[in-house]
Amino acid sequence: MTKDLHAHNYIDHFLQADILSKLTVSEQPIRFSELKEDGIDNSLFMYHANKLITRGLVEKSNEGFRLTLKGVRWVNYAGVFHGFSITTPRPLVQFFIQDARDNVMLAVRKGQLRRQLNDRLLPGNIYKYGIPLEENVSLILKELFGETPLPTPLPMTTADIILEFEDGFIHHVVSHIFVIKLPSDALQTLDYPLFDVIWVPLESITTDNPEYAHSSFLPMFFAKLPALKSHETFLIKSQ
Repeated sequence: MTKDLHAHNYIDHFLQADILSKLTVSEQPIRFSELKEDGIDNSLFMYHANKLITRGLVEKSNEGFRLTLKGVRWVNYAGVFHGFSITTPRPLVQFFIQDARDNVMLAVRKGQLRRQLNDRLLPGNIYKYGIPLEENVSLILKELFGETPLPTPLPMTTADIILEFEDGFIHHVVSHIFVIKLPSDALQTLDYPLFDVIWVPLESITTDNPEYAHSSFLPMFFAKLPALKSHETFLIKSQ
């Protein structure tokens, strides 16, 4: 796989977006009969499924359709309805949320992104284009907690995260990270389609903990907490 993945728009029809969306949240391959909506012509559906296969985002086996590694990288970068035409860092808004017992909220991916990319990350979402940062923060917190009152989120750092893989692929994220200190125990979150939420002890997030073997950013980030600067750069080489 080359590093110019981001320079292409791989989606040009709503059926292609629908296929990618369903495959993204599924733990297992999906058969044709389950992937195609009723009322969609079989030949039209397969025309667009084959486009995704030709572009290398989807593969088909006896078990059904699934995303390729290229496919999960594209979905993770652009989302199923985005069409970036130039290489640019992926903007995020994320949260360091800690309860009164020093437990930290982490997001655990669902579906195929968990299997082929990092499985644990700070909760958050893509920075929505055309909306100020403060409004992004409010909207994403409502996605997580609904109307539950929360302490005011405070700016923590802007993290410039560059992950370089052995095959030359580069995943570049710029994340605005906010801190929220809860006055009591961990809160319940709403159901979220792309990840589940867990609470873990702060001291457990270390480089020698095998649970973070596929989430190398988290131990690096938490190691810097005592002296975190307003802007931090993380250069990560991953397999």
